[in-house]
Parts: sequence; structure tokens; C-alpha cells
Amino acid sequence: MPLPTQLKALRKKHQLSQTVLAEKLGITQGTYSAWESGKTSPSAALLVKIAQLYHISISELVSLEIEQSIVAPEEKTSALDAIRKVYEELIASQRHYCQQLETENQQLRRALGQKQISH
Repeated sequence: MPLPTQLKALRKKHQLSQTVLAEKLGITQGTYSAWESGKTSPSAALLVKIAQLYHISISELVSLEIEQSIVAPEEKTSALDAIRKVYEELIASQRHYCQQLETENQQLRRALGQKQISH
């Protein structure tokens, strides 16, 4: 279960409002609401406070989130291949840009050299 869903389920199980829970944690209701909606996540220190409040371990609170974030090796490989391809394209683009700058610099040097000769 994703952390936002877990937070909401625990809060409802203990019959707490977002406002009351936020007060117990020393945060605003808006901050807590953002956690439940997945817009932001609590800090590690606040995760510890939440786990203590519900009398559960921190691993119980986040273990399902961690399990869901584990990616199959073949998915990691394809993601790494995609990243590598983008990186290689970026390097090629930068090399091309550097070559263009070198050509432009040579042209400017020639133009300046001709200007100095004529003066």
C-alpha cells in the first residue's frame, strides 16, 4: 500500500481527523493533507513520530511502500539503457556544439588578423 494510502487508513482506523493528527505531530492540517494526497512526504523524523503514535514499527509504516518501489532487473536494465542513450546523445550534441564554436573562433581569428594587417 502506498504511503499516502497507509497514512489515511491508519488515521481512519484510529478515528482521528487530519486536524487532530496534525496537532499531535506539531504540523499544520494542510501539511498532513498533502501527505495523504501524495503531494509531499513526511520527513524521516515525522515518520518515526507517526509510527510511535500508532504503536507500530517504522518498517510496518513504510515496508509496503518499499516493496512496491522494487523494480524488476530487466526494467532497471532498460531504464539504464535509456539513460545511457540520452547521455550519449547529449555528449554527441555537446561535441557538435564545441566543433561549431571552434570553427567560429577560427573564422573570428582570421577576421581579426586581416583587420590588424589592414590597419
